[in-house]
Amino acid sequence: GAIDTPMLQESVAAYKLDMAQVTSQMSLAGRTGRPDEIAKAALWLCSDDASFTYGHALAVDGGYLAR
Repeated sequence: GAIDTPMLQESVAAYKLDMAQVTSQMSLAGRTGRPDEIAKAALWLCSDDASFTYGHALAVDGGYLAR
């Protein structure tokens, strides 16, 4: 999914893309993700709350893979 980072912003500018169009193509949530949302998912995977989670690819992508 599209995460609102300087890298994404620079890529959008470099290719003269429209951020709204990129967002609509990359996210069912209708917005870009935030870096803290990725961090929270990573921290959950490292926590005791995920102690019974094995062999799962956690997609934190705003629905990109669900398209």
